[in-house]
Amino acid sequence: MSTGNVVISSEYVELSEKFYGKTIKKTVLVYVEGDPDVRFWSPFFRKFKDDYDITVQRAFEISSQDGKQANGCSRISSLIKSGQIVLGPHLFTCIDSDYRFILDDYSGYEFAEDSPYAFETRVCAKENVSSTCDGVQDLIEQASSLTKWFSNFSVEWFFNTLSKSIYINQMLYLFYMRSDKVSAKKLRVSINSCIINFEKWFKKLNYNSVDNEILKTKLREFRKQMHSIFKANLQESNQNEFLTFSLSLRRGKNMLSSDTLYFMRGHDFYDLIFYPVVSHLAHTIVMDEKEKRIANGDQDGANQLFKIQIPTKNLLESRRDIDKCKFFNFTIKKIENTLTT
Repeated sequence: MSTGNVVISSEYVELSEKFYGKTIKKTVLVYVEGDPDVRFWSPFFRKFKDDYDITVQRAFEISSQDGKQANGCSRISSLIKSGQIVLGPHLFTCIDSDYRFILDDYSGYEFAEDSPYAFETRVCAKENVSSTCDGVQDLIEQASSLTKWFSNFSVEWFFNTLSKSIYINQMLYLFYMRSDKVSAKKLRVSINSCIINFEKWFKKLNYNSVDNEILKTKLREFRKQMHSIFKANLQESNQNEFLTFSLSLRRGKNMLSSDTLYFMRGHDFYDLIFYPVVSHLAHTIVMDEKEKRIANGDQDGANQLFKIQIPTKNLLESRRDIDKCKFFNFTIKKIENTLTT
C-alpha cells in the first residue's frame, strides 16, 4: 500500500473506523520497522483482540516526502518528524532502542521517550530480548522434542558467565559511543574477535562428558582476554570519566554484569554466539539420541527425530517467555496500560 504524502494520524484512523462502520471494536494501527518486527511485536497486541481491531505493519507501507520507501527506526522517526505519522490513541509505533535508552540520548527520537503511544525494546534490539538466558534449556528441549539434558552443563550459567566477562568492555563501548565512534568501533572489533574464537572452541566440546573445571578454566581465560582488551582500549585521560559513567549506568539504569548481552549490538551477541550455541546444543541432543536409537535397533525412531525437530531459529524468534527480560518487561506493561486505560 502506498499512501503518497497523505498524513496518517490517530484521528485519521479513528475517522476511517467510523466511515467503514467499525463501531464494535476500537481500531489501532501500529507501525514497526520491518517484517521480523511484525512477528516480534504482534503477540503483545493480539491479547487485546476482543476489544481492539489492531493491525501491525511495516513503515515501508508509507511513501515518505523524500520519495523513498524503506524500513528501520530512522524511517519511522523521519515520518514522525515530517508529520506524516501522528501518534495517538489509534496510531502507535514500536521500535528497537539501539543505545538510546541506556545512554539517555533520544536526539531525533524524542517521541520514543515522551509518547505513551511509542514503544521501544529498551535493550539494543529485538534480538537482545530474544537472547534472554532464563528459559533457554526449555526452548532447546522443545526444539529437539526431547526432555533430556547434559548432566554437567547449565546453558543459563554459561551465558550469564559470558555476559559478566564481557561487561567491563561493553561498558567502555557504550562510553565511547557517546562521542568517540572510532574508538568504539575498534573496541567492538576486538570484542567480537574474541567471542568468535571462544564460540569455535566451545562447539568442539563433548557436552555429555564435559569437565566443568576445563570449561571454567577456559571461561577464566576468556575473562582475562576481555580484561586485556579493556586495558588496551581505555585511554588514561578517560579513566575518571569512565568510572563515573559506569557507576551511573549501574545506579541509574540498573545495568548489572549479567545484563551485558542486552546492550551489545543485537546481531553481535545473537549471531556470533547465542544462536550458534543454542542451535548446536539442540542438534547435539538430537544426534546423541539418534545414536542410542540406532544402537537399540530403532532405525525408524532415529529417522523420526529429524522429522519432528523444530528449527531453533524459529523458536528463538517467536519465543514468548521474554517477559523475563527486566528491561523489556517495562514495555510490555506500558502496552497493557495504554490499551486498558
